[in-house]
Amino acid sequence: MQNRKTGIKYLRIKNTDLVFIILALFLLGFIAGSYYPPEKIAKEDTKYRMQLLAITGERTIEMLVPAVDENGNGVAARLITRIRPATSGYGMMLVSINDVLAQADTQLSARTAAKAAEKYTGLDLTDFDIIYTIKVNASVIEGPSAGAAMAVSVVAALENKTITKTVMITGTIAEDGTIGPAGAVTEKARAAKDNNITVFLVSKDTPDPQEFGKQRDCHITGSIEYCEIDYVQKDTNLTLDGITIQKVEKLEEALGYFIA
Repeated sequence: MQNRKTGIKYLRIKNTDLVFIILALFLLGFIAGSYYPPEKIAKEDTKYRMQLLAITGERTIEMLVPAVDENGNGVAARLITRIRPATSGYGMMLVSINDVLAQADTQLSARTAAKAAEKYTGLDLTDFDIIYTIKVNASVIEGPSAGAAMAVSVVAALENKTITKTVMITGTIAEDGTIGPAGAVTEKARAAKDNNITVFLVSKDTPDPQEFGKQRDCHITGSIEYCEIDYVQKDTNLTLDGITIQKVEKLEEALGYFIA
């Protein structure tokens, strides 16, 4: 339309046209959102956070973990976890246990621990090397029972946190962060106590030790007393003097004890 007085052209938008334009803009916004969904935005944020990790260089976390020697005695091992930008173009997973016969599933447990830490933090670890070193005065060490400790150490390294030195944990780890039971808990707890540990974490599914007590049941028939002796299980808790044994279910719970 042209204004006869000024000669200036202008457009008059009808209500139906305005509605159409709004719908078109909404559709364009929806299409753009499909190209950049929240998952992609989160991934970009993850890349940025990983760049920050790369800038700070290698990070190292050291903590005590419980183990059992060839005689079934509990011992304390040193777990040293190092995280650094990949040196070969793609992230590697290494486990080094000096002079120790490690079970075949130790490497698998280490990878699962890294996956659990990756899921907890939301960080992509494919471009980083993770090196676990376990030093212990024992000839045999179980790989799965160190899984929870490995996951804790990776999270602490990624978040640049300090580990509390008076806490120890034994238990397996699943990728979703669930902590599973481990064996020889009492022996490991004693070793923890001997190394000045005040809180010992175990899986929620760790059974309490079974103790049985003698129970005597007597009744009199006529002039004769008849007695039966049964052995029944006592109500017991997983306890050890001088140390608190706490049950946890998830990696997040364990981190609450290790990281202030």
